[in-house]
Amino acid sequence: MLCLPFLNSIVVVADQWYNDTMKSRYQYRIYPTTEQQTKLAKLFGCCRVVWNDALAHCIELYKAGEKKLSNSQLQKRFITQAKKTVEREWLRIGL
Repeated sequence: MLCLPFLNSIVVVADQWYNDTMKSRYQYRIYPTTEQQTKLAKLFGCCRVVWNDALAHCIELYKAGEKKLSNSQLQKRFITQAKKTVEREWLRIGL
């Protein structure tokens, strides 16, 4: 899924794949209110921080010649466990 923010709208693109072949694509344009735009910006910011943390960890593992963690291990470490730390406490508080 891809979200493209524009001035007053957001385009959401969702692709469905089967055996490396795209079967269908859905594209929606939504027009959030000002309050919804603020909440979406916070949500996308949280996602960006978690993504960057996980990516940095994977790059470190790659440079060290170690094996990449599975998706479930990454989620546990950078979402579930991160919420319990002081520096990422704001992830738990939510929007």
